Amino acid sequence: MYTGRASSPSAPKISTIPRRNASHHRWIVLAVGGAAQASFSVAFTGLPVAGVLMRSAYQMSTEQLGFVLGCMALGVTFSEIVWGLITDVFGDRRVLLTGLLSTCVVLLAMAMFMVPSDGAAPAATASSTSVPAQDRSPLKRLDIWRLAIASGLLTVPQIAVLTFGGIFLHDTKAADLVTISAAIIVVQIVGSIARIALGMRADRGSDRRKLVRDTGVLTALAAGALATLTNAPMLWVLPLVCLCGVLASAWHGVAYTEIAVMAGAKRSGTALGIIGMTIFASASITPALISLTIAKASWQATWAMVALAALVAVSLAPTKLAGRGSLKK
Repeated sequence: MYTGRASSPSAPKISTIPRRNASHHRWIVLAVGGAAQASFSVAFTGLPVAGVLMRSAYQMSTEQLGFVLGCMALGVTFSEIVWGLITDVFGDRRVLLTGLLSTCVVLLAMAMFMVPSDGAAPAATASSTSVPAQDRSPLKRLDIWRLAIASGLLTVPQIAVLTFGGIFLHDTKAADLVTISAAIIVVQIVGSIARIALGMRADRGSDRRKLVRDTGVLTALAAGALATLTNAPMLWVLPLVCLCGVLASAWHGVAYTEIAVMAGAKRSGTALGIIGMTIFASASITPALISLTIAKASWQATWAMVALAALVAVSLAPTKLAGRGSLKK
């Protein structure tokens, strides 16, 4: 029988990782996570970069292209909470491996059966208040949903730039593929740096919720400037597109961290699933909404709509801090 003494032969053994090995282990985890995110980004952001080529090769209209690009996020939208719940039960390693292998299989199938040949696109086939906040399910917490929905709205400008920024530059400024690719690369690289910078600022004590709201305000200003200067020369428009994309890419890490801290370690998977669901729901709807706005109105109206989404997100994001939680168990 376990007596609670460390010398008891039946005492549970707790494995510890030496500090040196722990530091090495963190870098391995970071590298694996980075590789996993990179493999996902190849499909999720790589395909929209080639939107002009896809529209021609698959003989699609702009509206059809918007629908197709939006469909990439539908699967994530409907499964994000499920992935979070499964992760809480089975652990992130098994879920990560399952997701990567599944993605590999799907992309391989697309490469084999969905690539246009001889200029023809493949044919489509029809088919209670006394309970502490961190002890309550994130599904029942209004503050969690407010931050998640605000994050979904802040996704609108990011997806607008990544999916239709190239189309906008091509159709209104006759930009070539090199210019479009360079703009998207700048957005991705500088946006990544902005995420790190915002995260470092949060680690130094800045209010994460305020950082999210401030980023939303700046994003709305950039999108509003695009709406005003849509017909301006490329010299003005191209930097604005890049600026809007960078600002719209900067808030993710801070928002994910905040919602995980709000939920607590035992509920963080579900909370991250909720924010992931709203983000990818937005990512699936935004391309179709943008293409419809372009067809029925104009690019000015499109960028004005993007600015409005960011402003609504700022007003919706929670501001009151009940206390700084910890992810430690």
